Amino acid sequence: MRSVAVCESSWRIDKGQLTIDNEAHSPLSIVNSPLRRPRILFLADRNILANQAFNAFSAFPEDAMVRIEPDQIRRKGKVPKNGSLFFTIFQTFMCGPPKDGEPSPWFGDYPPDFFDFIVIDECHRGGASDESTWRAILNYFAPAVQLGLTATPKRKDNVDTYAYFGEPVFTYSLKEGINDGFLTPLLRLKYNESLSDAIADLGKPEEIGRVFAGFQKYLYQGRA
Repeated sequence: MRSVAVCESSWRIDKGQLTIDNEAHSPLSIVNSPLRRPRILFLADRNILANQAFNAFSAFPEDAMVRIEPDQIRRKGKVPKNGSLFFTIFQTFMCGPPKDGEPSPWFGDYPPDFFDFIVIDECHRGGASDESTWRAILNYFAPAVQLGLTATPKRKDNVDTYAYFGEPVFTYSLKEGINDGFLTPLLRLKYNESLSDAIADLGKPEEIGRVFAGFQKYLYQGRA
């Protein structure tokens, strides 16, 4: 859902033919300008997330979309730069053959100002921690506008999400997601018995009825 929302925003940027002044690195609303279009990077920490986003961006023509993968870079000997919308994971960017005995990650093959807009999915995991080695990627591409997406910004193991990305510019609560039909209601059941007994009880008709009644009550209260 988040990827689709970002897809729509990116599509509007491209559809409106927003261009970038390479000298000032600032957006210009010039139709049919010879200047380049914005370059957008979707950055995740798992291939399944990058692939999911890549498949959701159907508003763009195929030649505008680039899936950055390590095998592709090794085969061509360079990082891909021809495109408008790039998708990859932190791990791919952190790879790269050493140079002069020192690590040489592939993200360094891009100029720091190559991307204009970077979307970091699950940003509470991807580089939000000061100790994360992935933070180097975000720091390197500091000239770009960086947008972090996460459904868990308040968990104790990622309290530094706000420290890097700042306060949320948009929030969408669990209750809103349920009421809008995007999420399934959750009913928490407490059992004093063992886990196996609890699982067995859930198969009993009277227990199923109790759970169903609980869901009905939850839905009624949530939509009131």
